[in-house]
Amino acid sequence: MTDKDFFDKSLTLSFDFSRYIIAHPEMDEQIPKGALVVLLLEDDPDFQSPGNGVSTNQ
Repeated sequence: MTDKDFFDKSLTLSFDFSRYIIAHPEMDEQIPKGALVVLLLEDDPDFQSPGNGVSTNQ
């Protein structure tokens, strides 16, 4: 996966997550302030690898 592919998927997931939170504001209340939200794709191991590194390094 190229850096551009990773960026494009990350951007799409971020927008999808934002739309979900806007549509379901009660979910926003369940995320602790200051939390790091890592979005992963179960069916895309190439995308998961960089995300897992972020989640374990924070």
